[in-house]
Amino acid sequence: MASLPLRFGLVGTGFWARIAHAPTLASTEGIELSGVWGRNQQAAADLAAAHHATAYEDIDALLAAVDGVAFAVPPDVQAPIATTAARAGKHLLLEKPLAISEAEADDLVEAVTQSQVASVVFFTLRFQEPMRAWLADVTARGGWLGGVGSWFGSSMLTIRCRRCGRR
Repeated sequence: MASLPLRFGLVGTGFWARIAHAPTLASTEGIELSGVWGRNQQAAADLAAAHHATAYEDIDALLAAVDGVAFAVPPDVQAPIATTAARAGKHLLLEKPLAISEAEADDLVEAVTQSQVASVVFFTLRFQEPMRAWLADVTARGGWLGGVGSWFGSSMLTIRCRRCGRR
């Protein structure tokens, strides 16, 4: 007997919602992107229409219609909605950072723990097709024992004084 897809709602309509979250949810086997909510109702309607989902004007209505929620909003918006969603028994795909304050993060962790819902912090590349293929290949080869990585970001940039031009 085939299982029903897990119905996900997407909270957010910005760049990451459009290029990563919505396409990934809509194309992942066993997942149905069933609803979109955003602070900009027209953007929510447009994103939902592009992925054959329902746009919601009310966050509570979205939560009532889904099994899980993916977030693509700033942490000050994410934390309270995610806490409410967890308390309502919804599984969570969360963005980083989780929250603005330690107290909000603690509340979210407590809600997830008490409700026994699944939650994961969404690392955007993890769910993109090239990374999924690479991870499947690593798994097929028997996994790995460890790894080392370095991220230099802007630490290696040369800073120039605006006043005198010296480095």
